[in-house]
Amino acid sequence: MTGSSTPQNSLAKSPFKFLDAYTAQDKDRFFGREAEQQRLVELIFRSRLMVVYGQSGTGKSSLVQCGLANVMSSADYFPVMVRRRTNLLTALQNTLNGLLDKTDDPDIVGMATQLARYSMRPVYLIFDQFEELFISGDQAEQTQFFAVLKALYQSSASIKLLLVMREEYIAYLYPHEDNLPTIFDFRLRLEPMSKRNLHAVITGTCRVANIHITDEEETVEQIINNNQSQKNPFQLPYLQVYLDRLWRTVRARRSPGDLQPIVFDAALVSQLGKIEDVLAQFVDEQEHLISSELPQEDRPAVKTFLEALVTYEGTRRECKADVLATETGYIPALIKQIGEALEAARIVQFEDGTYELAHDSLAKVIDSGRSTEQRQINDILKRLREAHRDYISNNKADDLLLPQRRLAEMGLYETAIRQELARSTTEKGSIEQFIAESTNFLDRKRQAELDEQRKKNNRLKLTIAGVSVLLVGAVIAGVYAYGQQKQAQAAEQQAKAALNFVFLQRAKSAQSTGLRYQDYEEDSLAQKSFSEALSLLGTLPEKPDFPSEEKTADADFDQLKKNLNRHTTSK
Repeated sequence: MTGSSTPQNSLAKSPFKFLDAYTAQDKDRFFGREAEQQRLVELIFRSRLMVVYGQSGTGKSSLVQCGLANVMSSADYFPVMVRRRTNLLTALQNTLNGLLDKTDDPDIVGMATQLARYSMRPVYLIFDQFEELFISGDQAEQTQFFAVLKALYQSSASIKLLLVMREEYIAYLYPHEDNLPTIFDFRLRLEPMSKRNLHAVITGTCRVANIHITDEEETVEQIINNNQSQKNPFQLPYLQVYLDRLWRTVRARRSPGDLQPIVFDAALVSQLGKIEDVLAQFVDEQEHLISSELPQEDRPAVKTFLEALVTYEGTRRECKADVLATETGYIPALIKQIGEALEAARIVQFEDGTYELAHDSLAKVIDSGRSTEQRQINDILKRLREAHRDYISNNKADDLLLPQRRLAEMGLYETAIRQELARSTTEKGSIEQFIAESTNFLDRKRQAELDEQRKKNNRLKLTIAGVSVLLVGAVIAGVYAYGQQKQAQAAEQQAKAALNFVFLQRAKSAQSTGLRYQDYEEDSLAQKSFSEALSLLGTLPEKPDFPSEEKTADADFDQLKKNLNRHTTSK
C-alpha cells in the first residue's frame, strides 16, 4: 500500500479544513471570530506578552494564525510559529536559525532582535500548543524556557510574545508569575462559538466552496443540533468532519462527470443524522479501512500505531519513526506504510521524520478507545504525576508522600507503569525516587508504631505484676489478721477491681492495634487483635467492678464489647 494507491487520498479533495488550523492563506474562508480578532489585536498593541487560551476545539491556533492576518497587514508584523517538538528552546532556536541566512549572535534574544531588524517589522513569536511544555517537558526545561521568555520580554527588540494553550493547563503558569508578573494581565479566553457565529461559519464556508444550502435557516439549525449534545458540546473540528461527510454523501450519489454544484438541504442532514462522536466514527472507519488492506497478522498494528501517539494523559505526542518501530515492535517498513495511509487520511501529520496526530481532539478519541486495563494504568499515572508535582512544589513535605493504598494499587501494574513513565515523561527518575521515598517512609512509620506498641505492652506487664503483689498481700493479711477480715475483704475487692481495670486496658490496647492494622489493610492481623481483645474481656464477669476513681470504666467496658462484637462478626 502506498500513498498513491490508498482510498483515503480522496480526502485531500475535500473543500473543508477538516482538522487543520486555518492559516493566513485561508483569510477568505475564516468566519465567526470577528470580535475575537479585534480583541486580540487590541491586547497585542497594549502588551508585549499575552496568553490566548480556551477549550480544545475552539479554534485557538486558527485565531492567531488566520485571525491576525484578517485584521493586520503583512507589512505590520512578522509571525513566527513555534511548536515544542522535543524541546521548546531548541525548537525556538532552530526556527530562528531557519529564518536567518546568517546570524551574528547565537543567543536567542540576539537572533530575535536580528530577525526584527532584517524584516523591518515587529516579530510575533507565537508559541502554539504551549501546554506541551508542561505535558512533556521536565522542570529544568520549563525553568530554562521561562528565563529566556523573561529576557525576550525585557529586551528592547521589537518583539511580541503569544502563548497559545488549552485552558486546563493555565494553572501551570502560576509558579512563573514571580518572574513574569504581567503574565496574566493581558489574556484572551476563546469561548465556544455562539449559535449565530456557527451559522456564519457554516454558510460562509459553504459559499466559498460553491455549496448551495436550501432552506438555509432550517438546514443550518439542523446541522448545529446534530453536532452537539449535553454529553458532547459543539467543537469546530467536529463540524468540519460533519460538513465533509455531507459533501461526500452527495458526491457518492453522482456520476464522475457531474459538475453541478453540491447542494445541502434539511433532508440530507436528517439522513446523515445526529452523530454523537463524529471523530470517533471517522477514526474507527479509517482504522478499519487501512487495516483491511494489511495482512491478517499486521492488522492490529494500526491501532497500536495510533495509541503510541497518545500520552497516558490523553494528549497527543510526537514520535520519531524509528522510536515508533521500537515501541510497537513492528518493522520500519510497516510503520512507514501505516504512517503514509494515516497521513493521507489526515489523521496524522509527518514532518522532519516525526509523526503526530493532526489534532488534540483525535488524542481524546484514541485514548477513550483504549482497553479497561490501560485506562486504569493511565488513571494511576495521572494521579501519580499530580502527587509528585505537589510533593516537589511543597519542598518534599512528608505528608504529601504516597499512602499505602496508592502504593499497593501501583504494585498491581508495576512493570506497565515503569514502561509508560519511560515512554511519556522526562521525569521518570524523579517520580521513581518519589515512589521509593514513600515506601521507605511508610516502613519507618510502621516500625515506629510497632516499637511503641511493645513499650505499652511492657508497661502493662509491670502493672499486672504490681496488682498481683497486691493480691498476694491481701491474702497474707487475711491469714495473719483474721480479726480484720472485713478490711482484708475490702482490700481484696479493690485489688480485683484494679485487676479488672488492667484487663480492660489491655483489651482496649488490643483493639487499638487492630484498628491500626485495619488502616494498613492488614485484615488478618486486625482480626487477630480484635479476637485477643474479646478474649481478655471474656475473663471478666458480666458486671465487673472497677476502681471507684475510674469514673468511665463501666461505660468503656460496655462500648468496647459492642465494638469488638461488630468487628469480629463483619470479618
